[in-house]
Amino acid sequence: MSRTKLYSIADVTIGIFAPWEIVEPNDFPEFEVESAEPDYSIFVHKGEACDFPAENDYVIRKRSGNTIDLYYKPSVAELVYPRSVLADAGIDALLAEHDAFILHSSYIGINGKALLFSAPSGTGKSTQADFWHNERGAEIINGDRSIVSLRNGRFFANGCFFSGSSGFCKNITLPLHAVVLLGQAERNIAERAAGLDAFIRILKETQLSSMDTENVSRVTGLIEKLIAEVKIIDFRCENDPNTVEYLEKYL
Repeated sequence: MSRTKLYSIADVTIGIFAPWEIVEPNDFPEFEVESAEPDYSIFVHKGEACDFPAENDYVIRKRSGNTIDLYYKPSVAELVYPRSVLADAGIDALLAEHDAFILHSSYIGINGKALLFSAPSGTGKSTQADFWHNERGAEIINGDRSIVSLRNGRFFANGCFFSGSSGFCKNITLPLHAVVLLGQAERNIAERAAGLDAFIRILKETQLSSMDTENVSRVTGLIEKLIAEVKIIDFRCENDPNTVEYLEKYL
């Protein structure tokens, strides 16, 4: 008997079909929908042990159109969960086919708009989100990643099912007001970022599991449009709540 889970992620509906119950993490019901025609159907199977000769091999992926079959090594098949199934199916490439990409960023909502803080791990993304929550009442939607999408000529930020260790994982979509590229400094310095520097810094924080030419072209094209149409701010800042008032002047 097949068990079905349907998820809506950045307006892309994905169905996961498995012959056993796949356990959901606590944050996944945020993305679940009761009924919808899936844009992609992912079928989970238990493969044959002989198909996995190498010790580290655990999944075989086959795709035909919008149908993806995942054959898992028998010893791990019934241990998979929705997040790992989506990753093994190449979720970032599927999103790119719908003009969206996953950005390593803290995502907050304020005044009906999205503000993203993007930087390498340990730079202070979650800290800045906390400052805005405490100082301005901003809602923290995701502490580690967001999905940036282009819809009808306008960019949006969407909740993402990956949240790192932040504990914030909400399925909320808001118009994207600005992307703040963070760095650490002894005093606050903010300026508009553009051109190649902005492109490289955003690309470095973009999830790209598939490096095929078509997928990379889609994502890099979206980043170029994002830089042209949305405020991108280079913000080297102190680890202090005063950064909120300082940054507001540039938003």
